[in-house]
Amino acid sequence: MSPQPGGLRLIIRTDGWALLVALGSTVAIELGTFIAARLTGSYATAAMLACLAVSAAWVALASPAFAAGGTRTISCWLRAAAVADASAVTLIVLWLAVPAMTFAAAVKIYCILAAVTLAAGGVIGTARTSPGRCALAAGLTVVLITALASPAWVGGPAGYMPRDAGQKFAAMAVSTNPFFGVMAAVSSHVRQLWTEMTLMYGMTALGDTIPLPPVRWHQPVVIYLVIAAVGLAVSLIRCRLARPPQQVS
Repeated sequence: MSPQPGGLRLIIRTDGWALLVALGSTVAIELGTFIAARLTGSYATAAMLACLAVSAAWVALASPAFAAGGTRTISCWLRAAAVADASAVTLIVLWLAVPAMTFAAAVKIYCILAAVTLAAGGVIGTARTSPGRCALAAGLTVVLITALASPAWVGGPAGYMPRDAGQKFAAMAVSTNPFFGVMAAVSSHVRQLWTEMTLMYGMTALGDTIPLPPVRWHQPVVIYLVIAAVGLAVSLIRCRLARPPQQVS
């Protein structure tokens, strides 16, 4: 179907419940992680770190899933973007509750999560049928999870490459990782807590045999916004080609 937004009433009727579920479930899962961590004795910064990790993973899993349920291109965009908008609520709470979370960091993290959801909406919105949207959602979820898991697998291919080529490959791989962008947005103290975890030095080659590649927070933003723009262009071209030619009187 063509990506015509229709009226607000139509959006509410077709996507209202899905948007509410996306908003509610995102806030519940993300803030639930933070609250659970605090209740189990974690200090505020560690609880915030756990919350941010869950947020990045949840956005990668949820935004394609919600976008796949849209019946129009605009529905796919709205449903995916609702996940990032709900994450904004979590970021506001973290900013108010955790001194280590600055307002600038919260804005940067929101931009990263929003870019991922826009990419999901853009890619999945190109499909014309429900099975096509589900197939794209499944494929995109695999891609996003692979990007998030880059610390676990990047050491294998990089280890067989010359040192310089391996470092460049690792840098390219982690630049697509939304969580690396999130860590680049926070303070160096919070970032140090994560890089010193056993996950980084005991289970992966990053930071051990392979130097931890520097990632700027805007790198994943640019990458996923480009993907979203390509998806939008495909949808617009498809819509243009689907229009019947105008007859000249």
